[in-house]
Amino acid sequence: MRHLYLLLLFSYAACFSQKAKITAYRLLVEDDDGPCSVKIYVEEYRKLGFKGFSWYVMAESDDEKLAERLLSLKKEAKEWSGVPHGCGNNYGVIGAGDMIHNMIVVEKEEFRDTLFTTADNNRIVFPEMTKAYIDEKGVFKESLTGIIKEFFEFDFTKDIEGMRMIDFPSENPDIVLFKSKNLKGFTKDKFEKQFGKLTLVDKVNNYGRKEFVYSLNGDIYTFEDDVRLISVEVNNPDSGWGIDGLSIGSKQELFLEKYPESMSFNVISSKKFEDYKKEQLHWLRFNESEGSIGYWIKDGVLNRFVIHY
Repeated sequence: MRHLYLLLLFSYAACFSQKAKITAYRLLVEDDDGPCSVKIYVEEYRKLGFKGFSWYVMAESDDEKLAERLLSLKKEAKEWSGVPHGCGNNYGVIGAGDMIHNMIVVEKEEFRDTLFTTADNNRIVFPEMTKAYIDEKGVFKESLTGIIKEFFEFDFTKDIEGMRMIDFPSENPDIVLFKSKNLKGFTKDKFEKQFGKLTLVDKVNNYGRKEFVYSLNGDIYTFEDDVRLISVEVNNPDSGWGIDGLSIGSKQELFLEKYPESMSFNVISSKKFEDYKKEQLHWLRFNESEGSIGYWIKDGVLNRFVIHY
């Protein structure tokens, strides 16, 4: 009976114990005249609900030992050699050129603290003091484990350079068809007359532009001012959509053959690093600025795609 009591007591305590949570952010590309800290980018993106291509990537972990080690390192850092750092809590000192590229939020039980580091994680920054402490022995990097270690060691250079590619090859809009038709220029009335009634699912005010969002057979259609078709999110492999003869379920090797430049890098979007590894986003741009396609490869096949007109 005593052993049963102890077992129940342990189980009860385990149910109510709070695990650690680590959320790490990396600022990959900053604006020339923008804020100096990843913290501001993260807060601004959240505030605006921005869903486009991101300046930062994030990763999460529940490693309790790592959480404790990171909190200890923040205290230990003040014993290292310190230097002035021009990035404070806001936009930083003009002309200082100092940046805070990395932020790690640690939550353990009811305690929460944040570590700020430079791009190569060799300095821990205290923005409120406008001071950084140099990790000469690389203790911070050596302390990282699991997904957080992989996250900070991952090289995004190829993807960033690809996204900046000026002479990115363009494609003819006719490569993307719905039931053998190019829907560029279609209105809502014209679409419904030819393909059936759409179901309204949402209304969005996007930077002063009214967008009406509809669904049909699992795909999402967005019309500007409830008139002009501006985008389609294709999720249903049997709805009739295709890209140059390829459709959802087509192998990535076929995309490599047709669009080697597009497949040479992943488009970095504002989501978790874990998701970035599982599902890769790629671009196809139409010629004469007539729109684009974003398509996701998951487990070696086309998983979904979005057309922008």
